[in-house]
Amino acid sequence: MPIAVSALIARQYNPISTVEDAVEKRYQFWRYGVRMALSWRQLVILAPPVLSLSWTISVRDGTHLKKDAGAPMPSPKREVSEIQMKDPENPLLGFQNSQYGMEIGENEKKKEKDEQEDEEKGGKNRDLRSWPEAMYDLCQNTTMHGLKQTTEPQPFFIRRLFWLTLVIVGGVIFAYQLTDSIIYYYDWPVTVNVKINYNDTIRFPAVTVCNQNAFRLSQAYKHKDYRLFEEVFTSSDNENISLDGLGDSDRSLLDLYLLNAHTQHDLIISCSWNGHECHDQDLIQTVTDFGICYTFNWNQRNTRNARETGVEGGLTLLLNIEQYEYMPGPNGGAGLKLSLHGQHEQAYVRDHGLAIPPGTHGFVALKTVKIDNLPSPHGKCDDSIRLKYSDTYTVTGCQAECKMAYVKDKCNCIDMYMPGTNDTEVCSIRQYKECLLPALEEMHHIRVDDICPHCPVPCESILYEPTVSYSALSNYNMMKILESNATQGLSSHLSESLEASQRVNLASVRIDNAIINNLADTVDYLSNSISEIRSSLDQTSQLMNFMFSEIIMRTEFHSEKGLGEVKYAVDHDFIRGFDIRKERYFYYVANNFYEIGDGLRRMIISLNNTFDDLDLKMAAWLPLDNQLAGRSMIIGLANQSVEETDYAYRTATPLLTYKATLDRRYDMSFIPLELYTKKMHVQTSYVRKLVRDFNGMDNAIKIFRKIGRDFVKNGTFDEELFNKTEQSYSKHCRGYNYQIFLLEERVINYPRIVIEERIEKFQAANTTLQDRFRQWRVAVSNINDVLESISGQNWLHLEMVVNQAKIYLNDIDTLKGPLAEAVVSHQTMSSVHQIDALFKDLRSRGLDLLDAWTEIEWAYKNMWTNMLTETSTKGFYEKVRADFVDYLSSKELEAKYIRFFANLLGTDRKEISTTYPNEQLVYRLNADFADTNWTTKMEDITMEFESISGRADVSSRIGDKDILLNQQFMELHQRMEDFVSESKINSKFVTDNFMRLDVFMRELSYEQITQQPAYDVIKLLGDIGGSLGLFLGASVLTIFELIDAFLHHALRLACRR
Repeated sequence: MPIAVSALIARQYNPISTVEDAVEKRYQFWRYGVRMALSWRQLVILAPPVLSLSWTISVRDGTHLKKDAGAPMPSPKREVSEIQMKDPENPLLGFQNSQYGMEIGENEKKKEKDEQEDEEKGGKNRDLRSWPEAMYDLCQNTTMHGLKQTTEPQPFFIRRLFWLTLVIVGGVIFAYQLTDSIIYYYDWPVTVNVKINYNDTIRFPAVTVCNQNAFRLSQAYKHKDYRLFEEVFTSSDNENISLDGLGDSDRSLLDLYLLNAHTQHDLIISCSWNGHECHDQDLIQTVTDFGICYTFNWNQRNTRNARETGVEGGLTLLLNIEQYEYMPGPNGGAGLKLSLHGQHEQAYVRDHGLAIPPGTHGFVALKTVKIDNLPSPHGKCDDSIRLKYSDTYTVTGCQAECKMAYVKDKCNCIDMYMPGTNDTEVCSIRQYKECLLPALEEMHHIRVDDICPHCPVPCESILYEPTVSYSALSNYNMMKILESNATQGLSSHLSESLEASQRVNLASVRIDNAIINNLADTVDYLSNSISEIRSSLDQTSQLMNFMFSEIIMRTEFHSEKGLGEVKYAVDHDFIRGFDIRKERYFYYVANNFYEIGDGLRRMIISLNNTFDDLDLKMAAWLPLDNQLAGRSMIIGLANQSVEETDYAYRTATPLLTYKATLDRRYDMSFIPLELYTKKMHVQTSYVRKLVRDFNGMDNAIKIFRKIGRDFVKNGTFDEELFNKTEQSYSKHCRGYNYQIFLLEERVINYPRIVIEERIEKFQAANTTLQDRFRQWRVAVSNINDVLESISGQNWLHLEMVVNQAKIYLNDIDTLKGPLAEAVVSHQTMSSVHQIDALFKDLRSRGLDLLDAWTEIEWAYKNMWTNMLTETSTKGFYEKVRADFVDYLSSKELEAKYIRFFANLLGTDRKEISTTYPNEQLVYRLNADFADTNWTTKMEDITMEFESISGRADVSSRIGDKDILLNQQFMELHQRMEDFVSESKINSKFVTDNFMRLDVFMRELSYEQITQQPAYDVIKLLGDIGGSLGLFLGASVLTIFELIDAFLHHALRLACRR
């Protein structure tokens, strides 16, 4: 507080001539003022003069300006002097003794002198201030916040800048708020007030019901208008169609609708209002944009009012949409179209109707809504518009009149539902197609506002908001409908409609033609295929029997005379020769070889003490020496036998020669070299080791004999040599036994093992071939049995039904009902199912035949491969081929070779010499084996089997016709079953055609929606005042204050001048 007072005093008593002097003087005064310590008494004494004075600095000219407070102010010098005199000890007055105090005194004196001069001038210039002075005075005294702080001449420039920024920001925000409020005001915003009004009764709307189908099929067929309607309402090309020959196309569109539409009694089975049956006049036939409809509570003097909510207080309808009468028309879908509108308003069902499906119980709960709209500028409603053809204005009614005028201008006629039908001609069906439809289509591409620019919304309107829910018709309701009079007399009408629909519906006719013709073609194809399959199987069986008989002869000869004789030669000419040598020599070479050394040892031990008895020693030694000599001889013979055996297997030279064929002509051809030389590398090793063992054993026996003779003659015994020899002998005996065993097992018996494996493999292949052939025979037999079953009574009955269907197609007077009954009969279905099962069985058997064919082909090739690649019989077949060539070369040689051939075949010569040349001998003797190339033969067999199997391929013969037969018949059966089911009045019929509809008020109240201006002038001024006070601290009076200040100062200046 003392600092503030000091500032005020400095501001009052510092005479300044320039801005720089003012700043310097104020700085000095503040420096002294900070040092002061004013008491509350001094503050009270100084307050009046300080608060009564005000000084400012003119920045523009640097002069000291004086503010007029409106009354003469006391001299500040006098006030200070008086204070000083009253309180001489006051430290505040001590500055007069300083230089600064002296300056103040001089300035005050000068100031006082100037004031006296001004007073002498009569105060002429006292009130004449400049605009900056006036603005400063205004800023210091206005009620608007912030301006005072921005103009105070204090040394804190940042403070003034801060306040100036606040004032500018507040002004900008206020300007933004002001602009936004004004823009929002001129947007004419609207609020909606919703009010619920409760009544005891409420007006019930007009209810218009329309069938989704515009025309009845039976009526159109009866009046020969079906093709006309079909051409008009289903063709998309309006320009290129021709109505010539389709009936009278110049008839009025309204007349055609009235003549062919669903009647009220056919559509509406029953009607009740508020629990009471409706009267005939309650339902009125109306023409709408959806066709001929029927309206309840429309355009009547005594309109219906709902007195209670719920189903009991509303309208209940039982309807039959006659879906069996549906035909091409302007509308699609099945069911009912429902429109709710005012009693005096036209129903526009196409765009505003509710769709109710058949087979349901529909509940339509209504709520009344009254709408009050605002006129311009807040809204667009206008009650000044009057319609030409209606007393009640609606937007749709206004647009309908505009569209009517547009269509009338284009076509010179109007649609039947448009207003003005009393004074304007309704378009004919030709005009409808050629002009009206294109005009309506053209309107769809034009904005409604362009056609109807003066169709505003009404300022007051009533809407009925529906809430639709459905439930399926219960079984109880269905039974009641079926038992009621509603279904009486429908059977004949239904049959008539269905028969007519089958004849006029081109799609149905095309489908019937396609199904029946396809079925007939399939039956004919399968009949021919069955005959072809039988013929092909017979031919294939003959070919296969011939092939099998030939291969059987070949395999028997190959088995008996080919492989059999090769095995005979192995067993008798080689193995038997080895066995004989084994029995004679090989067995005794190392038999009981331990006894040789042991016998000699026992003899020496027993005769060791009989040195002088030479006779005794000789008697004991001679038997043993003979035994050793005999063993040495056997070793030599065995060695010779091994060499013979080795030679025999190396050169395929028999060890024995058994007779196999007549004159031994083919005996050597049964001994293939490759069969015996296969193990030559191991054979050589075994023989070499055997020879080594033979020599070792023979040397050991010689040493044993020498040791014995020395002992007998000299009585000496070299035990070390004996033991060494005994070990060597035992080693070679064991080696011999092992090597002779290996020789027998791996070399001697190898040809037998190989030929036995080949024989076993051949026999297995032969068995497989015969098994596969038997399986093929069984598969063919099974197919023939199935074919026989297919051609039985079931097939004959199916052909009869197909012929009946073809008659229906060709004779227009034939009814579809009898055909449908024949097709869906149990006998026909049973026949088709059995035929389908037989064809499936035939396919399965055909696959079995193909599998058997594949397997028999493989077995056949395998048998040929086995015979042609058999190397052991190659020499034999070459010899046979050479003899057969000689046989064919000259008939003179026939007897010679027939003798050999008969011996080979094991038959009588007469049996094979009936003709010359006997071509059967080629495959009976396999005489062509030597010239047959395996690769070429396999290719020939493949081609042969492909040719034969193609004939017997059942699946390729019947293709997919059996599947098509079942599918096509099932399609026909389904169509006939649908026809029969459509002819029956049952629960499905009720579901497809009947529906129940309840229209009622949801509540006895209406909702009133009123538009009100959302932003008026008062709210605008309130928002402006609020923003002004919030951001600038001003009010409306502040604005007038500013205006007054400007005007006042301007007038004073004008008056002074």
